[in-house]
Amino acid sequence: MPAEIPEAELVARVQAGDGYAYNLLVQQHREAVFRLAYLISNNSDDAEDITQETFIRALKCFHYFDPTRPLRPWLLQITRNLARNQNRSWERYKHMLKRLFEGHQRLRSDVEAITHAQEQARSLHEAIRQLPGDYQDVIYTRYFLELSVDESAAVLGIAEGTVKSRSHRALKQLRALIEARYPYLKQEGDHG
Repeated sequence: MPAEIPEAELVARVQAGDGYAYNLLVQQHREAVFRLAYLISNNSDDAEDITQETFIRALKCFHYFDPTRPLRPWLLQITRNLARNQNRSWERYKHMLKRLFEGHQRLRSDVEAITHAQEQARSLHEAIRQLPGDYQDVIYTRYFLELSVDESAAVLGIAEGTVKSRSHRALKQLRALIEARYPYLKQEGDHG
């Protein structure tokens, strides 16, 4: 593996048509892109598709990208938009199916037992998904992806102060939601 090449240099090389530099950038940012896609889509197959589409779209638009700026927020902004669009499409599809099959009993099968940790994570994610979309986004970028305030602002296309205020309001609303609907999450987190 070659010595660490600065990101701005890699971006400039991609803009000049260097496929190797593009592959290095994909390796560096793939995990963060996949994680955000998964958090929004809640489906690993969809997240994989969104991840691939993010890098395809990024490659097509690389000539517009300013190499003096960090790449990750730009990639995550593309990811967020793709995932939100896919969720909207999926919701329309589910609504159509619901109308088609109205009156039929839905079958649910839980083939495998869910471990306690998985259930806790699912419940927390479910609670977060009940928040407004803007609050979900700020929680995902700040606390799941551990982006800084300025990186989150770039990904979400909002001011840093807005990231801070939304974070505060989102966490306050999430705490109230957990107390009201998921008290077992709070109880297990309070060990003292």
